[in-house]
Amino acid sequence: MAKFAATNSQILLEAGTNELEILVFTVGDLRCGVNVAKIREVLEVPTVRKTVGTSAPAMQGVGRVRETVVPIADLAQCLFPNEPAPQRKTDQLLLLEFNEDLVGFRVADVDKILRISWKNIQPLPETVGDRALVTGVAVLGEELIPMLDFESIGVGLGMFSSASSEDDAADCPLVRSNHPIAYADDSPLIRELINERLTQAGFTNVRGFRDGQETWDYLTDIAAKTQPEELFEHVAGLVTDIEMPRMDGLTLTRHVRESSVLSKLPVILFSSIASDANENKGIQVGADAQVSKTNPVDLTSQLSKLISQRLQAAQK
Repeated sequence: MAKFAATNSQILLEAGTNELEILVFTVGDLRCGVNVAKIREVLEVPTVRKTVGTSAPAMQGVGRVRETVVPIADLAQCLFPNEPAPQRKTDQLLLLEFNEDLVGFRVADVDKILRISWKNIQPLPETVGDRALVTGVAVLGEELIPMLDFESIGVGLGMFSSASSEDDAADCPLVRSNHPIAYADDSPLIRELINERLTQAGFTNVRGFRDGQETWDYLTDIAAKTQPEELFEHVAGLVTDIEMPRMDGLTLTRHVRESSVLSKLPVILFSSIASDANENKGIQVGADAQVSKTNPVDLTSQLSKLISQRLQAAQK
């Protein structure tokens, strides 16, 4: 635990480097990876107390970590619900933080931390299917390490909701429903959530992408044939995750701000990672707003407001 804490305290203070640190660990016989930025701590599994009522089968109960009671799930059962999940005294707990919510995941073993480029993480092939709990694959020499989709795992555990609201674009009269919106996230379930929120708010022209590189290719194509004053006819807003294969959302945002055509494009970081360090990174690269994935209702109101502000400024 001390080794992990020392490494984590020095993680990537500069934004837009397109680098990350991943923790490699084992679930059953599978070696997996997770972005260190999601992890609060690695520790021994505390005493787990069952809870009363309905919950996901993988949720074992609650345990006490320091002075906090946190839910504890068996990650093997999340990934392989139809297979037996033997538990050992040597199991360890990954304490993950999704914004201000903590959840512990029991794993078999924790191996090491590696610092790599997002370019070394490849998107999952589409033929694998949209329901795989993997966002990408880290290519480490001859070894392939699946990067787990903890957002989708969180949906299965009831951590995220797609609560609906009234059409919040209606309060911004300058915003048209057909203003094109681009969004990027490596999790298929989160892409569905974003699409649902945007369409519920009245946006009719939306387009989703699997990672930052795919999104940037689309935006550079627009920039190559568009004048700055015509930008909103082709793309009026960008919603992007931070963690994505090939190019992360911070690097994507930095590229947008450095483009003479795209620089005024409203950009919202839509992330499950909440910390002062990550908020500062978003500010460094020029993001207009940062919205928590646990509170998606704020997404479209922020987006509508930003588009309206840009349009008002252009008319002056």
